[in-house]
Order: sequence, then structure tokens, then C-alpha cells
Amino acid sequence: AFREVRQFEVFGEIGVLCYRPQLYTARTKLLSQILRLSRTSFLNLVHNNVEDGTIIMNNFLKHVHTLSLTYPSMVGFMAEVETLLSTGKMDLPISLVFAAEKDDDMLLHQLLKKGSDPNEIDHKNGKTPLHVAAFKGSDHCVVLLLEFGADPNIQDFEGNISLCEAMKGGHELVKKLLIENGADISSANVTPLAIFAIEKNDIQLLKDIMKLGGDIVTNFTKEGTTALHAAVCEGNVQIVKFLVEQGADIDKHDKAGWTPRNLADHQCHEEIQNMFKEIPHVIPQMPNNNGGSNIPKSYSEPSMLAMSRGGSFRPNQELTCLNGHQKRRVGSFRNSFFGMVTSAKRGKYIYAFNCNLK
Repeated sequence: AFREVRQFEVFGEIGVLCYRPQLYTARTKLLSQILRLSRTSFLNLVHNNVEDGTIIMNNFLKHVHTLSLTYPSMVGFMAEVETLLSTGKMDLPISLVFAAEKDDDMLLHQLLKKGSDPNEIDHKNGKTPLHVAAFKGSDHCVVLLLEFGADPNIQDFEGNISLCEAMKGGHELVKKLLIENGADISSANVTPLAIFAIEKNDIQLLKDIMKLGGDIVTNFTKEGTTALHAAVCEGNVQIVKFLVEQGADIDKHDKAGWTPRNLADHQCHEEIQNMFKEIPHVIPQMPNNNGGSNIPKSYSEPSMLAMSRGGSFRPNQELTCLNGHQKRRVGSFRNSFFGMVTSAKRGKYIYAFNCNLK
């Protein structure tokens, strides 16, 4: 079989990494400059820089998987490589995160026996192999990692610990294993998990988080979003009521200047508005960049509110929430003239204003 090699592509990777003939012949139609690297020199570099070598091997396996979608002959080769890796017959670095993603407890065991760090971190998202195994519900991999000293309370870049991942996936056995081995959800920032529960309309998950000691009331994301912000944005009256009963602050600003009270007003959600009217207005605290808080001089409305041509806000201004790529409209939209005036993005939520201009 022949395959045309284009600019910046690699050829010979199977021969170098797997020490076997390339499964296809590559050709170029133009005079080309080729960068050559001997196998011995390359492997020396890989073993002297284990972290880089792990990334290379992970990318190589993904590359082979992509090729197998086009070239049927690569399917058998992919299976062969994975078997060699899982039995420890390829002396090449591979990450524990990759093994956990593949749900391959044999490969995981081989790597741990060779001395791989059970708490290695994926620098893209801060997750450890235990995070990955917990989310997938791979109880065998979770047990192996815990036996080799994995720390169940390491936080990823969003503040999640492995127990959060197990709860997100609904894996009760893994959840029990982690708790028995010292996982403490009170040490984590559970707001991302709480927001996940709110998006799934899963009030029971919120109650489970609280039962285990998680703070779904005062914790917030890097953007200052609280669980109550998310619940109001989703228009979920039941969860809003539950969070308010737990003491959630309806006047807490996020970093863009929004409070849950503001959101309810601009979404024209009458039931939530009426609920909030019974709660006295207080001067809120706005999270600063250090995760603490400071008291603003004055706050009546968020700073990015859309204005009409006359320079004032219309009473029938409508706010819609965009979560990911889906837009949820809450409240009525009056008049036919629609104008998207401004938007402010905060993490997963985008607040967009629909204003009728006169």
C-alpha cells in the first residue's frame, strides 16, 4: 500500500517505536528535505525525558488509531501494540492516565510495578489517573491505584477530586472505595460538580454532595459562578428554592458583576423573582482574583448591561442563558424587533441580552 507524505508529516514511526517494518510505503511527488533521526538517538532522548516520552507514546497510539480508520491493515497492528504494552514487552514510556483512559488494568499494573508515579498529573487539565479511572467507573483500576499509593484528595485545575468524578459518573462502588480510602469532598471545590447536577436537574446529587460535607452554598468557580447562579440561569425553581433554603446568597456577585437576583430579574422569571423579593437586599461581596472577596463601592446593576438607544434600560429586557452551544430561553419575549446588543462570557455560561429598540 502507498500513502502520500505531506509537509510536516512523520514517516517511519512504526519502525522506530515498535522495531518492525512499516506497514505501508510512503512517497512524495516533489523534491523534499527530510529530517532523519536514528532510532538509538531517539530512544535515548525518550528515556532521558520520561514526561516527553510519555506524551510521544500517547500521541503515537492516537496516530495509529486514526490510521486504522483509513487503513484496515492497521487494526490488527493497533491491537498487537496494545497487547505488547499491557504485558510490558515494549520498553517505551506510557502514562498511567492513558492506561486509565483505556480501562486497561493489566497495563496499569505493569506501569505501577515499574515505578510509575500513581499521582502523575495530566498537565492539560490537572487530572490524575485516579480522576480518570473514577469517572469511567473502572473499579479494578481504582483499587490498583489506591494500593500503589494514589492520593484520592488531589484536585484538578477546577478543584475536583476523584470522588467528584465518581459521583459525576454515578459509580457507587467506586465512590464507596474512595471514601473508604480517605477521599474527603470537603477539601474540594464542589461547584463544578454542583453545576453538573443542576444541568442534569439532579437535586439528589446536590443532596449527596452536602451529605458528604461538600459546600454547594458558598463555593464558586474561577469566574465567581456559584451553584445558585447556575440554577437561576437554568430556570430551575426547585433547585433555586433548595439552595436558598441552605443559605445561598442571592446577592453574591460573580466576576462579571452578576448576582442571582440580577439574573432572575433579567430573565423575567416571575416565580424566582417573587421568591427573591422576600429576601432583604444586602451589599454583596465580589470575588477577587485571589479567591477571596472584597466589598465593592456600589452595585445596583451589572456593568455590562445592554442599553437602548435612549441610554436607559427597558423594563421588558430579556436575558437568555447559553450553556455550551445550547440556548435556554427563560421568560417572555415581547415585540418583534430583536437585537443582540452585547454578551458577556463567564466560563460555561454566556449571558446574552435581547432588547427591543424603539
